[in-house]
Amino acid sequence: MNLFGTATLADLAGDLVVYRNLNIQDKRIPGLRDAWMEMDLPSRRIPRKHEENYARAAAWLVMRARKLDQPQGTVKELLFLGDTALADGDAFRHLRRQGRWNGWAFVGSGADENRPGASTWEQDKDNVIIAGRWQDLARWVHTILEQGAFCDERTALVIDMDKTAIGARGRNSHVIDEARLAGLRVTMIEMLGDKFNQIIFEEAYRELNQPSHHRFTADNQDYLAYVCLIISAGVISLRGLLECIADAPNYGFMQFVRWADTRLAGGAQPELADMHFSFYKRLEADDPTPFKTFRRREYLATAARMGNLPDTTSVSDLLAREICLTREVMEVGAWLKQRGAVVMVLSDKPDEASLPTPEQAQEGYRPLHRVKAHVVGETIAGQLP
Repeated sequence: MNLFGTATLADLAGDLVVYRNLNIQDKRIPGLRDAWMEMDLPSRRIPRKHEENYARAAAWLVMRARKLDQPQGTVKELLFLGDTALADGDAFRHLRRQGRWNGWAFVGSGADENRPGASTWEQDKDNVIIAGRWQDLARWVHTILEQGAFCDERTALVIDMDKTAIGARGRNSHVIDEARLAGLRVTMIEMLGDKFNQIIFEEAYRELNQPSHHRFTADNQDYLAYVCLIISAGVISLRGLLECIADAPNYGFMQFVRWADTRLAGGAQPELADMHFSFYKRLEADDPTPFKTFRRREYLATAARMGNLPDTTSVSDLLAREICLTREVMEVGAWLKQRGAVVMVLSDKPDEASLPTPEQAQEGYRPLHRVKAHVVGETIAGQLP
C-alpha cells in the first residue's frame, strides 16, 4: 500500500456530486427541489437510496450531466462502483432500469484487502461483480470490455462516495464510522451534559447499528442517533427497548417516537424535550434527516479527519487515523473520463453532514468533495488497457 500525495474528489468529478438531498453541487443543473416534475417524481419528497424514485431522479441528473459538455450527447451504458452487494447492487439495478441502460457494477467488498492469496470474484446475472480487493478494478475493466462495454463518451460512471471513493471498505472505512460516532458523542454531551453516560450510549449504538435491527431503525443514522439519545437520557433502557421490539415484531420507529413524546411531555428534561419536539416535527414532515444537530457535528468530525496529518505520516497511520481517497477508484475514474465518460459521485450523506454552513464556509470549511485528502492504495494505471 502506497501514498500518492493529496487530491480531492472534485479533481475527478468536479461538482458532479450528489448528496442525499439530490441537489447536485454543479449549479448548472437543477436539483430535486426545483426539477422534481421534470424528473417525473410525485412530489418534492426526498426518496431514500433504495427507492425507485431515487433512481429516477439520479438517472435524470446523469443525463443532464452528460449534456453539459456534449449538448447532443446521450448515455448508453452505466458503470457503477460501490462497496456493498445489497445496497449498491440494488442502487445500480434501479438506476440502470430507470435509465434503460446496459451496464456493469463493481462492488469492492474489501474482504481480501489484508489477506494473501487469491481474491474473491463473483459475477451475477445482472453484471454485478463482487471483488475482494480494490486492485481488482483493473481486472474488472478488462472483463467488461470483453463483455461488450463501450467505456467511452456513451458511458456514465457513477461512484458511491462513502467507503468506495473515500474510506475504502476493508481498508479505511472504520475512520468514517469513527467520525460519525465522534459527531454523535459531541451531540450527546451538548444535549445531556453531565448526565451523558458514554458506556450506555456506546452499548446502545453497537447493538442497534446492526442489520438485524434495520427493520426498526430503517438503517437511518438519524433515527439511530435519536434512539441512542433517548436511551442515554434514561427515558428507556436498551433492554427495555429490545424487549419491546422482540415482543411486537411490527413495533416501528414512529411508534417509539410517539411513546417518547408522551414521556417527555411532562417537561422533566426540557433541553431533551426541545430536541425531541424539533425531531418529531421534521419526522412528521417526512424529512429523511430529522436530527440536524447531530449531522452538522458529523460534518465537522469528518472534515477534521481528511488530510489533517503530515505528508510524512506512514501509510499505516494514515489508514488508521484519516479518511483517505482510494487510489484505484481515482485511477479508473480518470481513465474512463479520459476516454470521454461522464463521471458522477453519489453519497447517501445528507447535506448537513457534507456541506459547511455559510458561517463555516466563511471560515474556510469546504464541501467534503472539495476537502483535500491523502490518496492511498495501489496503482493500477499500468494494468488498464
